[in-house]
Amino acid sequence: MNIENLTTVEALDSFIQGNQTAVFTVLGDKKERYQFIQSKLIKFCYITLSTSS
Repeated sequence: MNIENLTTVEALDSFIQGNQTAVFTVLGDKKERYQFIQSKLIKFCYITLSTSS
């Protein structure tokens, strides 16, 4: 599965909770990795999520 196919927090949670082994590769330098993480936090509106479990 491509992470770009995950468009909701629920889809991301299902992906994380899945029992399939996932392999991730680290591409680019530190700046590119931080930009990738930032784009995903923005995509999932992380700052507006509640802290309740």
